[in-house]
This record gives sequence, structure tokens and C-alpha cells, in this order.
Amino acid sequence: MALIYKSGTRDGINDKTTTFLLKATRQRTHKAYKNGWRVWSNWCRSQDPELDPEEYSPNNVLQFLADNQHFSYQYLNGLRSSIAPVFKHIHPHQHPISSQQNISRFFTAKTKTDIRIPTVASKTVRTKRIFFFLCLLRHITLITHYL
Repeated sequence: MALIYKSGTRDGINDKTTTFLLKATRQRTHKAYKNGWRVWSNWCRSQDPELDPEEYSPNNVLQFLADNQHFSYQYLNGLRSSIAPVFKHIHPHQHPISSQQNISRFFTAKTKTDIRIPTVASKTVRTKRIFFFLCLLRHITLITHYL
């Protein structure tokens, strides 16, 4: 990510080393983080007054998550995960965003308020268990009938 790259060069690390260090994260993760940072930056620019996405503000991150609470827990956690490493690099002396109490509480509330719709796979597993139980029950009934 460009901001992490800039922070490395700003800290006196040469380009070659900074580029190598960026390889510690998988390419797909970089792509996901880049997309999440874009969503965060767009949200910041859409606020009135406009917010600086690079400013360390847990309250802004919390408001961003709350404004997007209609999305899934996984998607929101991915967005938070996109913001956290950038803040970690450009604000190394601040507490990580993920450890901020209100952001943790947001995700706890999200977990408790989301309605989970069972998937086909979970229904299949439950159906197989019920079928097995019914077969076992029938088998036991037949055995006790003959005793």
C-alpha cells in the first residue's frame, strides 16, 4: 500500500528494503486492504466537514463502522483490518485501532444483533444427524420389541 510504502521511506528505509518488507503480506491481502482503505477514504471525503483518512481518530473509525453497520460482520472486520495496519505504520505510538474499547464494543454489538440465516451446508449436516438418530431410534425400538 502506498501509505505504508511512504512511511517506510520517510523512516529512512530505502526503496528496495521497503518493497521487500511489503512482501510480508500476501498479494491478495494487499488487494483487500487497498480496497478497504479506498472505502474508508471515500467515506472520509464524503463527510461534512471532510475528514483526513490518515488522521488517527478512533471515533471517526467507530462512526464509519456504525454508518456501515448494515453490512456483514466479516465485511466490517475486513474494513477495520484495512485501516489498522496503515494507522499502525503512520501512527506507531498510538494504540492499535483494533484494541480501542468502543471499536471492540461495536463488534460485540454487531455479533449480538446480526441474524444468522442457516446455510444449505448446515441444514444438510443437521438433516443427516436427524436421519441417523431416527434410524438408531427405530433400530432400538425393533430390538426392544423382540426382547
